[in-house]
Amino acid sequence: MSKMKGRSVEGRGEQRVRDLALLKEIGRTINASLELEETLEAVLATTRRLIDYTAAEISLWERDSQSLVVCAQAGDPGYTAEAGGVYHLDEGYSGWIVRHREPLLILDAAQRTDVRPKAKGGERPIASFVGVPLLAGDELVGTLELVSHQPEAFDQEDLDLLLIIAHQAATAVENARLYRRLREERDRLVRAQEEVRHELARSLHDGTVQRLASLAMGLEHVKRLWREKPQDVPGELDSLHKMAIKAAEEARVLLFELRPVILETQGLVPALEAYLQQLPRYEGLEFHLDAHGFDRRLNSQVERTIFSIVQEAVNNARRHAGAQNIRLELMEEEKTVVVTVEDDGRGFDVAATEKAYTDGHFGLLNMRERARLIESDLSVTSTLGRGTKVVLRVPMEE
Repeated sequence: MSKMKGRSVEGRGEQRVRDLALLKEIGRTINASLELEETLEAVLATTRRLIDYTAAEISLWERDSQSLVVCAQAGDPGYTAEAGGVYHLDEGYSGWIVRHREPLLILDAAQRTDVRPKAKGGERPIASFVGVPLLAGDELVGTLELVSHQPEAFDQEDLDLLLIIAHQAATAVENARLYRRLREERDRLVRAQEEVRHELARSLHDGTVQRLASLAMGLEHVKRLWREKPQDVPGELDSLHKMAIKAAEEARVLLFELRPVILETQGLVPALEAYLQQLPRYEGLEFHLDAHGFDRRLNSQVERTIFSIVQEAVNNARRHAGAQNIRLELMEEEKTVVVTVEDDGRGFDVAATEKAYTDGHFGLLNMRERARLIESDLSVTSTLGRGTKVVLRVPMEE
C-alpha cells in the first residue's frame, strides 16, 4: 500500500512532492549499475520505499522460448516462485500481463474469477496483486509484480507509481542486458583470438620451427660430410633444399592467413583463389574453387569474416578429414551469398564435437561465432565415411 494513504489533503500533497523527489532518486539508483543482478535488486528495493508489499518479483521475457523467467524476488518467499522459474503465456497474472501488454490490478483475488494466479513457491494464497509490463519502447522486457496477503492492499495510486518505476526499470534492465551481451561478445572474441594465437603457435612449432631446426642440424651434418665424405654432400644439400622450400611454403601460408592483402585490394574471389593456390598439396590433396562468376565486392568486415570462416573450414578438412578433395563454392542466391566448403574425407559426429567445446575444440565454435557477428547462418553436416559440408549464408546489403 502506498505510503501516502491515511493522510489529510494537505499532508498528501506534501507527501506527493516527497514521492516525486523520491522517484527522481529512484531513477538515479536504478540506473546506477550496468550489472543486471544489481539493477533488478535496486528496482525491488526502491519499489519497497514507495509501496508496501508482502512479496515482489521481476521476471524477464525470453523471446526464444516465449516465456517469462523469474530473475529477482523480494519479501516473503512463500509468495514468489524460485529464481529460474518459468511462466508461460497462458499462466496466471504474469501471462495475462504479457498477453495484453497492460498493467493488472487485483483488489481481491478471491472475487476475481476471470484470471487466477499461478501457484507460487510456497503456494500461499494471494489476496491482492498489482503488476505491470516492463516495456522499452514497443519491446517487452519483462514484468514487475507485487502481491499482498491482505485484500485491497493496492489501489490505482500504487499502480500509477509502479508504472513510473517500470518505465525507468525497463530502460535500466535493457541497458544492463545489452551490457552483459557486449561483455559476453567481448569474451567470445578474446577466446577466438586466443585460439588463433594458439593455432599459429602450434603451426609454427609443428611445422616451420621444426623444419628450420632440422635444416640447422642438416647443415652441421653437411659440414662433417664435407671433411669425411664430400661425395655425399650434393645429395644432402638436395634434401636440405627441399626442406627449405617446404619451410618457406608453410611460412607464406601463415603470413597469408594472418593478413591477406589481396582480400583488401582485389576482393573475396581473388583472395580465395590465391589462398587455395598457395596451400601445400600433401598426399595428393586437391583444391577446387567454383565462384559461378561472382565478382561483387562486399562490406570489408563481411569479406574478412567470410574469408576467416573459409580458412577455418579448409584447415579443419586439411588436418582432420583425410580427404582427397576439398571443394569451395561461392554463389549469389536470392540476395544471399552462399559459401560452401565440402570435403570427401572421413566425416565426424557434429553433435559430439560441439559438446566437446569445453575440451578445447573451438573450430566449429569459432566459425559459428564469426557467422553470428555478420548476422549470417552457418550449417555443418557430416557423414562418417563420406565427408563434411559447411554452408555459410550471408544476407547481402541492399
